[in-house]
Amino acid sequence: MRKRQFAALLVIGTFVLFLGRVPSKSLQQLAEKPRSLNTPPTDPEKAHEEPKRDGGIPQSKLEPANVAPASVAPLPKEHAPLLRERDNDRHGKSALSKLLRDLKGPNELKLANGRADYKGEVAEREEPYQDKKAYTALTVRLEAGKSYQIDHTSRVFQAFLYLEGPDGNRLKEHSSPTIGGNSRIAYRAERSGVYRVIATSLGGFRSGPFACSVSVEIPAYGLPKALAVLFRELDEDGDGQIGLYEWKGSAAEFREYDLNGDGFITPDELLRYLKKER
Repeated sequence: MRKRQFAALLVIGTFVLFLGRVPSKSLQQLAEKPRSLNTPPTDPEKAHEEPKRDGGIPQSKLEPANVAPASVAPLPKEHAPLLRERDNDRHGKSALSKLLRDLKGPNELKLANGRADYKGEVAEREEPYQDKKAYTALTVRLEAGKSYQIDHTSRVFQAFLYLEGPDGNRLKEHSSPTIGGNSRIAYRAERSGVYRVIATSLGGFRSGPFACSVSVEIPAYGLPKALAVLFRELDEDGDGQIGLYEWKGSAAEFREYDLNGDGFITPDELLRYLKKER
C-alpha cells in the first residue's frame, strides 16, 4: 500500500515538475521582443552611436530631404552681364553698385523758387545714349509758355547737354567751349510736361562729377541787371510776377509799385514806375 502511494506521489511530482519548467521557458520566449527580419542585431558597445546614411555620414548632418530652398527672384536677363564683368573704372565702384544705380532710374529735379540744382556724377552706362557711353539722365517738369535756362558744368570734362521733350524727341543740344566751361540751353516750353535733361561729355566716354541747374528765366523787359536779379529773388514761385505774399516790404510800398492794383507787381509795372519817377 505504501509502495503504491509512494509511486503515485513520485509520478505526480514528476508531472508537476515538468509542468513548472515548460511555462517558465514559454514566458521567457514571449518576453523577448520580436525582431524585424531587416533589423541587424544590436551591438551593446555601439548602441550610443548615431545612425548613419549615405556613405557613413551621420543623418543629423545631412540636409533635410523635403525642405525646399529659399525662393529668390531671378535677375533681369539684360542686367546679368553687369554682375559678371570686372569693374576697372578709376572711381572703384562695384558692378553691383552700378546696377542698383541704373535700376533706380533718372533723378527728378523739382523747381523751388524758380530754380532746381543738382550735383552728381556722370557714370558709364550699359546702354549708350547717342553713342555716348557715360551720361546721367535727369527729369524736370516744365510749364507751357515759360522760358527756362539749363546749365551743366564739370571741372574734369567738356560738358555737353541734351534736352528731350515729353514725347522723347530731342529738342536742343549744346557743348561747353572748354573743359570746366558751361554748357547752356535756353528753351521756352511749348507744352507742360516732364522733360528729360541728359548730362554728358563732348566725347561721351569721360566720367566724373558735374553740376546741373534748371531755372525759370524772368523776362527783363529792359530792367537794369541789378533790378532783374532782385525781381527774381522776390518771385519765390517763379511765375514771373511778385505777389503780396512774396513781398518783403510794407503793404503801402507794394501798392505803390502795383500800378493796376491787381495784387501783383510785374516787370512792366516796374519799368513804368521808373519812367514815371524820372
